[in-house]
Amino acid sequence: CSASAIHTVEEFRTLYQRVLPTMESFFDIKLGMPVRVRTADARTIAKQTGSVFRPTKGFDARAVGFARMDKDGFALYIENGAPRLAAMETIAHELTHIWQYANWNRKEMARSYGSNLDLVYEGMAMWASVQFLYLIGETAFARRKEAIALQREDIYGQGFRYFCQKYPLSRGTKCPEYNPFHTLPPL
Repeated sequence: CSASAIHTVEEFRTLYQRVLPTMESFFDIKLGMPVRVRTADARTIAKQTGSVFRPTKGFDARAVGFARMDKDGFALYIENGAPRLAAMETIAHELTHIWQYANWNRKEMARSYGSNLDLVYEGMAMWASVQFLYLIGETAFARRKEAIALQREDIYGQGFRYFCQKYPLSRGTKCPEYNPFHTLPPL
């Protein structure tokens, strides 16, 4: 992991500039809005995602990034030193949120989904990030992320299962024509 770690904002921006057009092409979407790209340490990422960073000697599943929409527009944050594939998967996940923020009317979505709204947001982002990994040919990593997501009992796992039921993942290099980016409401 450390051999492929992204250490500088410039490395992250370069990776972001590769992931963005690939996502747009795969999912037939346009993310034409400017996005501020930032890096942060693990504690800052954890705090912003509502958790606490407690390093251990083993593997710790945790958020390595987040997207934000505020008065200044859109921003994408990622943890300093994130491995390349984890960074790409996180960029795809967070770009899905930015697409949602720009294309969904949150009030209408809240009326449709009520207390399950976050499950819809996170489930679609999980689906898109795993699908992205399959589409770029990172099958082994995609399978691991899919297996982990299917076992999760939180809104990420529950939402992912709902999206996989309605939009089966393509495990090849061609995106399914029927995908949640072109269906409203998505579930």
